[in-house]
Amino acid sequence: MHKKIVKTHNLIELHTYINDYISFDYNELDLLRIISSYHIKGSYPTPDRRLPSMEEIKNVIDFTDQLFYQVCKLLKIDPEEIKK
Repeated sequence: MHKKIVKTHNLIELHTYINDYISFDYNELDLLRIISSYHIKGSYPTPDRRLPSMEEIKNVIDFTDQLFYQVCKLLKIDPEEIKK
């Protein structure tokens, strides 16, 4: 299976490429939208840029941690080997 590597920071767009392998519920898709909004095109954020709340940061970290383990399982990769 040869697929082109998509170069984007838009996680909703990336989701369309992996939907056959990993599915997300509505809340997780919402998190993908939120995380995608973190991307800054310039080197520095604008002064009026809103910082995420601690709760939002925790939700994102928990989600990405679960996703990491799910991807490792799909690819048959030992997560501890990657974390070294």
